[in-house]
Amino acid sequence: VGDWSCIYIRSQSAGSKLNYCNISGGGGGSPDYKALLMVETGAGSPVFHAYLELNNTTFSRSQSYGIYLDQYSDSHKCYVTGGANASFSQCASGNVAREVGGRIVGVYSTLAEALAAQ
Repeated sequence: VGDWSCIYIRSQSAGSKLNYCNISGGGGGSPDYKALLMVETGAGSPVFHAYLELNNTTFSRSQSYGIYLDQYSDSHKCYVTGGANASFSQCASGNVAREVGGRIVGVYSTLAEALAAQ
């Protein structure tokens, strides 16, 4: 657990896909990398969004979160399609965290709950 930092998806990374993956044993390292998978929007203007297709993916044995959605502001969105079938186990800090403007605003059991809260 915590053997590597994270997979990092940043805004304007259109076409990013994680399909049929088992992501396990990471979530460690720098405080800037807070999960097995970080999805981050860009900052400032124009508004940048982050995009990811995620299907049949398992997140397990994270030193921190399974997924971390990092939004610069409420107008910057993380768009993840197909995430309803993401599964989680042994994510020490929680399954899915959402940060807006540098502050964690929620930790969720499922990705669908976190996306609905945007």
